[in-house]
Amino acid sequence: ADGSRRGFNLLPPEARASRVNRGARLNAILAVVALLLLWAVMNQSLDARRVALDRLQAAVDKERAEAASTGQLQQRLTDAVEGANFLDQRKREQPVVIDILRELTGLLPQDTSLMRLSINRGDVQIQGTAEEAAQLIVTLQKAKTIESPGISGAITPDARSKKEQFLIQAKARLPNQREGAHAAAAKP
Repeated sequence: ADGSRRGFNLLPPEARASRVNRGARLNAILAVVALLLLWAVMNQSLDARRVALDRLQAAVDKERAEAASTGQLQQRLTDAVEGANFLDQRKREQPVVIDILRELTGLLPQDTSLMRLSINRGDVQIQGTAEEAAQLIVTLQKAKTIESPGISGAITPDARSKKEQFLIQAKARLPNQREGAHAAAAKP
């Protein structure tokens, strides 16, 4: 009535004119392009994350290697300190032989000659000849490097030198014990 179409097509489908919906085709093309762009952006994002992860992993590996190296250096330092402490402890536990020898040289009378001086694990043995061997005990009791001197065995006469042969046993004082012996000797 008003001249507009009603939307009915009574022609059989083969005879109908084909219509192309340009908007739908354009929408489909735009959708495919949008999906391709989305895929490209996501792929680029994933690649950037992989690169960042590789860099981070390399940095972690480097830090881990440095930490291991630091641990090795710390262990070497600990071993060196323990070794130095061990040697220092051993030094404190052993008498200083040169100090004992120096003191004996100064204390023993001129008529005394030593044939053997043995210092082994704190035990001191002094063997020799003297005019009066028994008097050596009194003299050696003044020593700061040895303690508890005593005659071991019998004093025997030496026919060749006309002196008395002796063997004296004593204990060596460790360097830290000498300080206590000085303080005890200084007290009246």
